[in-house]
Amino acid sequence: MSATFPVEGLARTGGNSLVDIDRDGNLDYSCIGYGNGKYRNVVGFNTLTDATDAPIPSNTAPSVPANLKVAYADGKFTLTWDESTDKETPQAALRYNVYAKNIGTDAIFAYAPVDIETGVLKIGGAIVPLLSTNSITLTMDDGKYTFGVQAVDQADLASKFATFDYNPTGISANVPNNNAVRAFVSDRDIVIENNMSTASSYSIIAPTGQIIATGVCPAGSKQTVSGLAQGVYIVKTTGNVNKLLVF
Repeated sequence: MSATFPVEGLARTGGNSLVDIDRDGNLDYSCIGYGNGKYRNVVGFNTLTDATDAPIPSNTAPSVPANLKVAYADGKFTLTWDESTDKETPQAALRYNVYAKNIGTDAIFAYAPVDIETGVLKIGGAIVPLLSTNSITLTMDDGKYTFGVQAVDQADLASKFATFDYNPTGISANVPNNNAVRAFVSDRDIVIENNMSTASSYSIIAPTGQIIATGVCPAGSKQTVSGLAQGVYIVKTTGNVNKLLVF
């Protein structure tokens, strides 16, 4: 038994996605494929109705996280906040996105790409890097920053940001331990500073798990790793593991 299909229906490659195209809170359907020398895109907008064709309320965004707190100690910023709530997504299934904005330079780092004014995520689906806990610790130089946190539901609909301005009256420099290996960020470079009397190996790991750089820093010296993209990096040195924010 055989069947004949129209040429237009013979897709060679393609993919399906669920994305809120019209931003009404409901996931719509998008199918993009290639066949017969042409790219084709089919879009289906999702209008929710019940068995009687009565409209079903759209998905709503989670509540804005409350009680955002920021503390700084030993070269690390710790952000904590209360868990948000949502009408459709269970509280335990909510995820969170954070950003840090340098008040002096206006440079912004976001854990996941986002418009910090509206809270709208710039990417969606399984590739969105989000937090499953209501806290995060970032290794950054002491300074003046605005921090923000938002909640995201299972349809990638996000709340607006709760913000916290960390603006101390006096900025204290990080003072390295004279008997340790220090890792810190300077002008978007990661610096390894070895204050020990012996050499220290190091490795820098991206959030994807990819090893970005490895090496050995001689005793009493510094080494710099440049050309890094924005993101959170794990730096492993002798006896230490640091999480550094590059932005």
